[in-house]
Amino acid sequence: MGILTDLILATEAELAGLDPDKLPIEVLPGLDIKGTGLVELATLHSILTGTDFDPAMEAFPAVSDEESEDGPWIFRCPPDLITGLAAADAGELAEVAAEWARTEEIQEAQWETDQVHQRLVDMQAFARTAVASGKPVHLWTSL
Repeated sequence: MGILTDLILATEAELAGLDPDKLPIEVLPGLDIKGTGLVELATLHSILTGTDFDPAMEAFPAVSDEESEDGPWIFRCPPDLITGLAAADAGELAEVAAEWARTEEIQEAQWETDQVHQRLVDMQAFARTAVASGKPVHLWTSL
């Protein structure tokens, strides 16, 4: 089955109240981004904001302190990643997609540039929904 990875639009209180027997994406607004985990999102954040990778990675604080080998693991996405995605025009999004596609993480996943671009288009639509709602976006991942 692989690693499940979703972006979830929710407050931390909404996340804390989730039924552990259900996937968050089944009950909260979300976007399935399987294949795009924390490292890939941090790389995207680095590209969008022009920051180094380490600070970009540190910008995803863990929301849950629960220790588990299978997850779930929940991280809050940095607001500047979400607003940057939401605000990008078509040309900027294409440039970011091309740069992201050249990264080691994306090349190892063997994604084509058009797949990377489509992922960003989907993430941008979700980011615009998030900005309009005023709610934070979280990365939820589990085995």
